[in-house]
Amino acid sequence: MNTSAAPPAPVSSPAQKTNVLAIVALATSFVVGLAGIVCGAIALGQIKRRGEGGRGLAIAGIVVGSVTTFLSVLGVVAIILAFAGLFGGIAATCAELGPGVHEVGGVTYTCG
Repeated sequence: MNTSAAPPAPVSSPAQKTNVLAIVALATSFVVGLAGIVCGAIALGQIKRRGEGGRGLAIAGIVVGSVTTFLSVLGVVAIILAFAGLFGGIAATCAELGPGVHEVGGVTYTCG
């Protein structure tokens, strides 16, 4: 008599569900960095509470969102400084020329 039984069939566990907000975090982080940061942070909390997958996606959304936000702020500062330099130069020229319409080197300045 054979007392050894066949090993039980492996029980397959259902596939781990990926957190939807983690996917949204990564997708939005390329366009609106701040949205990626916020969605990624919320997704990390949900993943921890619910035991879902997608932790890497949420972290990637936070990282990409942070880089995108930093570059956006840097671009806005550069544009502001460029306009400040441009208008600062015009203001200095008008202060030198006085009120009226002046043509200097083919450029017309209207100073108030």
